[in-house]
Amino acid sequence: MDEKNNFAPVPKPSGAVEKSAPDAKRILAGMVVDPLAVADAQLESWCKKGERHFYGTDAPQNYSEAAKWFRMAGERGHVSAQCWLGIFYERGHGVPQDLTEAAKWFQQAASQGNALSQFLLGQCYLTGRGISQDCTQAVMWFRKAAEQEVVSAQYELGFCYEHGLGLEMNCAEAIKWYSKAAERGNTDAAEKLTALSSKVSNPTPNKRTEIVVSPSQAEASSARSSTPQNSTHMQPANLGIILAKLIATVLLFAALGLHAFDYYTILRWIVCGVAAFTAFQAAQIKTFGWMVVFIIVAIVLNPIAPLHLKRDTWAIVDAAAAVLLLLSIVVMDIRKPRP
Repeated sequence: MDEKNNFAPVPKPSGAVEKSAPDAKRILAGMVVDPLAVADAQLESWCKKGERHFYGTDAPQNYSEAAKWFRMAGERGHVSAQCWLGIFYERGHGVPQDLTEAAKWFQQAASQGNALSQFLLGQCYLTGRGISQDCTQAVMWFRKAAEQEVVSAQYELGFCYEHGLGLEMNCAEAIKWYSKAAERGNTDAAEKLTALSSKVSNPTPNKRTEIVVSPSQAEASSARSSTPQNSTHMQPANLGIILAKLIATVLLFAALGLHAFDYYTILRWIVCGVAAFTAFQAAQIKTFGWMVVFIIVAIVLNPIAPLHLKRDTWAIVDAAAAVLLLLSIVVMDIRKPRP
C-alpha cells in the first residue's frame, strides 16, 4: 500500500477520468445560455410586435399598441425601436405629437449609429423642430447618414454645401453629394445637379452671386427630400388655414355694420370653428398663451350657447377677434415659432 494514500478519504481519479474533464466542461459551457443574447432577442421581439401593429400584419393596425411595444424596447436601448418612437412622436402616431420628444429619441438612436435617425436628427437641427436650430450640427448628422448611403441625407448635405449652411459654401462638394443622391434615384438632387453644373460651367462675368437661404427655405427643402414634414411656407394645408382665418377676419370686420340676424349666426359658426382650430394649432406648437386666447374666442362666439351682449360690446369683441386672427397668421403660419 502506498503510504501517500493510506489516509486518503477517496481514491485518486484515474487517468481516464482526468482526460474526460475538459470534454465535460465544454458540454456544460454549451448548456449555459448567454443572458445578454436572451435580452437582445426579447427586445427584438418587442420591436417586431410594434412593427406588426404599425403595418397591420398578423395583427390589427393599432398605432397606440405599436407605440407601447416600441417604448418597451426603446427604453431598454433597442436602436430601431428608438427611431420608431421618434417618428411616432414627430407625426403623432399613437402618442400626442411632441417634436421635443421626437428629437430626443432620434438623438438616442443616432448616437448608436442608426442611419435613418441620424438623417432625421439632422433635419431637426436644420429646421429647429423640437431642438435649438444649429446648422453645424445638422451638417454633422447629415454627413454621418450620407456616409451610410441614406439618399435623402446625401441630398441635404449637397444642399448645405450649395447654400453655405453650417459650413463654407462649396459648389464642388455640393455637386459631389447631389451626384451620389441622383445616382440613387433622387429626382430633386438630379434637378439641383443640372442647375448647379450649368451655373459652374457658365459663370456670370464680373458678378458674384451670393445665395442666402433662410431656415424656412431649408425646412422646405428637407420636406421635399424626405418623409412628410410640416414646412413653414407654401404647404397647401398652411395656405388653407391662412385662407380660413382671412375669411373669418373679413366677416368679423364686416360685422361692425348692420346685417340680418342670419349673418351673425353664420359668423358665429365660422369664427368659432376657426378659433377652435387655431387653439388646437397653438397647442401643437406649444404656444399655450395663444391656445388659451383662442379657446376664449371660441367660447364667446360659439353658436350653440350664444352670449347676449350690447351692440357696442359686440363691436369691440368682433374687432378684437379679427385682430387676433391676423396676428395668429403671422405668429403660427408665417413665422412659426420653434416648439
